[in-house]
Amino acid sequence: RTTKCAGIILLATEMRATDVGQFERLGVPIVLLDSWFPTKKLDSVVIDNQRGAWSATQYLIRQGHRRVGYLHSSVDIRNFLERRDGFLGAMRTLGELSHDPISDIVQVGTTLSAAEHDMDAFLAGGPDLPTAFFADNDIIAAGCMRSLQRAGYRIPEDVSIVGFDDMPLCELRDPALTTMAVPKDDMGSLAVQRLVSDIRRDGRHEVVRISVLPEIVARDSVAAPSR
Repeated sequence: RTTKCAGIILLATEMRATDVGQFERLGVPIVLLDSWFPTKKLDSVVIDNQRGAWSATQYLIRQGHRRVGYLHSSVDIRNFLERRDGFLGAMRTLGELSHDPISDIVQVGTTLSAAEHDMDAFLAGGPDLPTAFFADNDIIAAGCMRSLQRAGYRIPEDVSIVGFDDMPLCELRDPALTTMAVPKDDMGSLAVQRLVSDIRRDGRHEVVRISVLPEIVARDSVAAPSR
């Protein structure tokens, strides 16, 4: 198969390694964006998910929270699995653990309605809630916030929440959602720069993974614990 393009930037967020093979057969340089695969010798530009989740959890601990829960996606893509590792690492390193952090992981769907529905089901069991949650992304955080508020919990007075991605919906929530901002423009620029470099060197180069660190954006969904 032939192609007229000189190279490909492949948004691989929800791809698996087998999905990439059909693009490799085109015989042009490829840079993966937002994912990487240990079985593929391809350059990639990714979010530092593990460190980002660690930083989000650290932020909550610094606000005084000792028991932090995790709103974890039911879809196992690499980004979310790395965020899980970052959350657990932060809790085990920084937290004063009276609870096993794994017991405070709540698995929910990845759409607003699915996250809200799954959180409704969790709350129906009358759980002893953590004072704060880190969520895999802003959509999950927003859906779970709606469920918590409908159940009578005040945010952030009763439960604090931090999301991930800094989507526009963060500022439309009430309260506005504290989150981890991902520098998407910078990631795209880095991917283009790397691809151009690969094309000029005809694919003969060292394989690199460029990891970009998200930063906390503090808004109104986090406060010191009241209990």
